[in-house]
Order: sequence, then C-alpha cells, then structure tokens
Amino acid sequence: MGGSKPTRQEQYEAFKAAFDKCLDALQIRGMWDISMELLPKTSGDYQASCTIDPDTKTVRVRFSHIEKDTTAERVARHEAAHILVGDLAGLGTKRFVSEEELTRSEERVCNILEKILP
Repeated sequence: MGGSKPTRQEQYEAFKAAFDKCLDALQIRGMWDISMELLPKTSGDYQASCTIDPDTKTVRVRFSHIEKDTTAERVARHEAAHILVGDLAGLGTKRFVSEEELTRSEERVCNILEKILP
C-alpha cells in the first residue's frame, strides 16, 4: 500500500528543501538575491523555472509541480544548475565581453564543480 500523492504544497516544500541543499553544495548561497514562488496552478509547460538577471544578481524561481517520472531533488538540481552558470550565460548576451570576463566566469564554475564531482 503506497501513500497518497503529495499535494503541490508538499511538493513545493520538498523542492525548496532540496534547492537549499543544492545552493550549499554548489557554493552559490548568498551570491544571488533569490526569490521563490509557488505558482497558483499547475503549468503543463514546465515543472519549475529560473529567471536570472546576471547584472542585478537576482533570480526568480517559479515552481509548478513534480511529474510522476522525476523527483523534487532532480528538479531542484536542474534549477540550481541554471544559477551556477547564470553569470556565464549572461555574458553571452552582452555585445562586448572581454576574454578575461569569460575566463573568470568559466573558472568560477569549474572551481565549484571540481569540489563536488566524484
């Protein structure tokens, strides 16, 4: 006998807890101003999303739901990874970016990954 399906609020709480662990593991807590939001209803388009503004260092995480074939932890890891590469991705949208800026951003990601990859 399995338990009942978790409510969206329970899914959201599990997602937030997993997301917080990811921020610590990726060493990005405190580097960004992160707001989280539970969407008022399930979105069929996505389970969660991140809107990142590298210039202001702000992130808006919006949670919809968890699909049957995945977990809150997996969705949290995916959204946290977007933040990890947020600076690097943001540089790609600028018209003028120095090689030094690209290298610095790339090295930051690599330094974090080298500490957490097996």
